[in-house]
Amino acid sequence: INESLPALMKDPQYALLNAKRVSQMVIDVLVSAELLIQGGLSEEKEALATVFVNRHMLNVERSAKRIATGDASRIQRYDRILGL
Repeated sequence: INESLPALMKDPQYALLNAKRVSQMVIDVLVSAELLIQGGLSEEKEALATVFVNRHMLNVERSAKRIATGDASRIQRYDRILGL
């Protein structure tokens, strides 16, 4: 997530375009952390935490890399579509 911050801070429109993606990334990280904390309580919870982290961290990494590219071409396409 930290690697994607420079791209988000450069352009407010780009940040808004990726707000949902960033929100989902934060949710996945917080849920992962909570599940890892609870994982010490039982083997079932540890298994759940492992599965969740393995599935969701791939999405977090993919989203962070996409954001970090700073590719704002979607904004330009939307502006053209809207006639701005």
